[in-house]
Parts: sequence; C-alpha cells; structure tokens
Amino acid sequence: MKKIWLTVLACVTFVCVALATSCSIFEDKTKIAFNEGYLEEIVLGDPIMLDEYVNPDFPADYSVTLTCDETGKQRDLKALGQWTTDYPGIYTLTYTIHNGDYKGKISTKISVVVPEITWSFSKPTLAYRAGETMSFAVLQRNLNIMVKSYYDYNFFVETVTYGNKREDVSTLEEYTFPEEGSFTFTFGVKSEDGQELTADQVIKVRPQQVLAEGAQEWMDENNITSYDYTYISPDGKVSLEGGYYSSIINDNVPYIAFNGEEGVGYGSN
Repeated sequence: MKKIWLTVLACVTFVCVALATSCSIFEDKTKIAFNEGYLEEIVLGDPIMLDEYVNPDFPADYSVTLTCDETGKQRDLKALGQWTTDYPGIYTLTYTIHNGDYKGKISTKISVVVPEITWSFSKPTLAYRAGETMSFAVLQRNLNIMVKSYYDYNFFVETVTYGNKREDVSTLEEYTFPEEGSFTFTFGVKSEDGQELTADQVIKVRPQQVLAEGAQEWMDENNITSYDYTYISPDGKVSLEGGYYSSIINDNVPYIAFNGEEGVGYGSN
C-alpha cells in the first residue's frame, strides 16, 4: 500500500513539474509586450497606430483587434493599419501571434475620451431701461455663441449682479431690470457630458422712460416715433434725444421736450 501511495505521489509531482515547465516555456515564448510609453488614454479623433505600441516587430502570422466594450463591435486593425477614434468609451486592444517564438496573446484597455469643449462669442451692446424685460433667448442670440463640442450643449444664465446684490436666475427665461445701473450677467454653456464654460456680459441699464402727462397722446396724434435715446429729468420732464419721425413734420429736429401741462415744444438745436 505504501508503494502505491509513493507511486501516486511521484505521478502528481511529475504532473506539477511538467505543468510548471510548460507554463515557463509558454511565458518564455510570449515575449511580445506593450511598449513602456504606450498611451492608455486617447483623445477622441486621434489615431491608434499599431507600430507604436508593441515590441518587438510583428512576425507575419499575427492578428490584432480592437473591441468596443460597450457595443461589442470589433475592428481588424491589421487590415486598417491604424484607426482614427470616432466614438468615446473603453476599448480592448488584443494582439495575437499565432506561431513561432512569439506565439501568444496580450491585451490592454484603451480609454477614448472626449476633448475639452471650446467656444467663442461676441460682446453685444444691448440697450435696456429700468422696468424693461430682457429674454435670455435674445441675450443668447446677440452673443453669437459658437461651441465646439462632441456632445450637444445647453445655454444658461446663472446669476445677475448689480450694486451690492446678486440674484440666482438659473431657473428663469427672462429678467426684468428693477432699476438703472450696471448689470453683470454670468452666462455659459454646458455639454451633455457635463463640461461647462462660463463668462460675464455687462449691460448698462438707463433710467425708466416716463413721459409727461399728455405726451404719449400727442405723439400718437402726430404719428411720432421716438428713437431710443431718452433723458428723464428729476422733475419728470422728458427729452427725446436723437430726433424723431413724423408724417407731418419732415425736418430733422434733434430735440423734442415734453413739458407737462404746458404742452409740447420743439426747437432746432
């Protein structure tokens, strides 16, 4: 019985040694490896080049595939020579050498990341008065924003600051100016992958336009349309600076003063 156990033990030992030797031989033969400088993160739109990533050079009988972990779609990179990344996500890059001293397989993960968004915009001059309302859609249109982004993005207005006040307007679609002064709007864009850019736009708000008694009726009766340059004096009198349009009087009279109950007077200077 003892001899039988010794024989079994000897067989087990032989098998273990054989397996170890086999593994050792396999490891020796699998000499392909990724280069030390191999990039595991690639910006969307950059190419994946085969000859930059594996050492040594390939023998004739090899294959290389790139598999999208999300979709399972495979690309034969040996046939392509290189692949210009066109979809973000995690990929598995697999090299297989089918025979010879380098026979074996290696693989690695590649993360294709979306580049940072960039933008450009203009600084419009917007004319508003106290009491008037500005739509944020109008602000966006006048900013002429151009965004370079892989994903769609949304425009937003975050806050408005004036005097010593700061208001959160992120849930609003428009804003009514409560007083005259300088208003700073913090606006921005946010892409669907969470990237965000912000900037400021200053809008100078003029005093509220309050016409003297009877002035609007007189303008309506005489078909007069004022330009957007109005001054309100402390006593409530209004001057329309910059001229007017009238179907009755065609001269370019630069100033029209509304003087309350005394009626309307105008002059040429």
